[in-house]
Amino acid sequence: LALAQTIASCGGVCAFHLRNEDNELLESIDEVLGLGKVTGAPIHICHLKADGKPNWGKAIEGLEKIRQSRTEGVRATVDQYPYDAFSTQLSLLIGGWAQSGGREAFLARLSDPNLQERIENEVKQNIDLRGGPGRIQISQTNSARRDLCGKTIEKLAAEMDITAAKVVIQLILEERGGIWGTFFGMDRIEVDYLLS
Repeated sequence: LALAQTIASCGGVCAFHLRNEDNELLESIDEVLGLGKVTGAPIHICHLKADGKPNWGKAIEGLEKIRQSRTEGVRATVDQYPYDAFSTQLSLLIGGWAQSGGREAFLARLSDPNLQERIENEVKQNIDLRGGPGRIQISQTNSARRDLCGKTIEKLAAEMDITAAKVVIQLILEERGGIWGTFFGMDRIEVDYLLS
C-alpha cells in the first residue's frame, strides 16, 4: 500500500504480474484494482490469462472487471498473454509447502515415503487442473536427457508404466529440480477473444 502511494505521488504506474492466474485469478485482479482505487495510483496488469480448464472464461471476466473499474475512476490498463501455453519448471505442479527451505529440502520431501501420497495427490490435482497429462510437455532438462524433450507427461507415463504424478516426481528428482515443461493451460478461444 505504501509503495503504491509513493508511486502515485511521483506520477508513476504500478505494474503487476498477478499473484495467481488460475483458481484465484479474479480475486487477484480485485486486489490490484482495489489498490488502485485506494491509492489513486495507475494500475497496469501484465499478462492477463486464465490457466487451467476449470478457469477458462475467467480472463474475459477479469477484463470486464478492469473495464468496470475504469468507469469508477480507477486508472487501469492491461496487456494480454497471447499464447495458449506457457513454460516453467515442473515444480509448479507441487505446492509451495513442499518447496520451502530450498532445493535440498524440496528434494528430500519428494523422496520422503511419509509424504509420497500427499505429494502425488497434489501433483495429480494440478495436472488435472491444467487439462491432463497430455497438455504438459517436457521442454528443457538440466542433464543430457534431451530424449525427454517434446514428450508429454502422458506419453512418459505410458512408456514408464507409472502414473503421471509419479513421472513428474521422478523427473524432478532425477533432474534435481531442473526440468521445465510447456503447459498448454489456456483456452485458445478465450485467448483469441481477448486479442480481438
